[in-house]
Amino acid sequence: MKKLLLMLLVVVAVLSTKQLSAQTQINQANISSFPYNITKSGSYILTSNITVPLNVYAIYVTAPNVSINLNGFSLSGPLVCTTTCNNNVGTYGIYSTAAGLTVQNGSISGFYFGIYSGWPGTYKDLTISSSYFGIYGNSATILNNTIYNCGGYGVWESFGTVSNNNIYNIGYTGIFANSATVTNNNVAHSLYAGIYLETGLASGNATMYNQPNDLVLTYDAIGSNNACSSGAC
Repeated sequence: MKKLLLMLLVVVAVLSTKQLSAQTQINQANISSFPYNITKSGSYILTSNITVPLNVYAIYVTAPNVSINLNGFSLSGPLVCTTTCNNNVGTYGIYSTAAGLTVQNGSISGFYFGIYSGWPGTYKDLTISSSYFGIYGNSATILNNTIYNCGGYGVWESFGTVSNNNIYNIGYTGIFANSATVTNNNVAHSLYAGIYLETGLASGNATMYNQPNDLVLTYDAIGSNNACSSGAC
């Protein structure tokens, strides 16, 4: 029985090693200068926290179909934000110019844009803070994130899906979306609007204590089953 258990542990260890080796590892020690450029499609994984100096990007993605697993680690830049930011340095935590980017499972803080992409992608299970824009996306799936202490917007999204996020303490609007589906988010303490939707659907959201607007629907946007500070909205 002990031999069988030992063999199973060895197999698990080998499989784990193979899985890690199939991913390109990113860590502070193997970055000679910023940004760290991803020019090949594939899977990438952080194996340490990454700290970025002033006025540079952290990770720049130009290849399609890239997956970045932050692996519980953090990307940290110099910007400090609560509901305002200490400067307007235009740095990026992750900047993508290609479709198919996935970023997940870690923290990003201290960048003007936490994540910026004009292409379809998926951003999930992240904690993003101390940015002006937490996530700026287009045709993206933005799912299960915690976003707070942003000077401007927690999420800015067009044509995609924003679901199951916790967003709070935002200097302007928690979620600004256009032609998007915005569902089951908790948004609180934004200084202009919790959710501002231009065309699309807002459903099942809780938007509390945003001033002066919990939920703004414009053009032909539809709202259903949302809860605001004053009740249903």
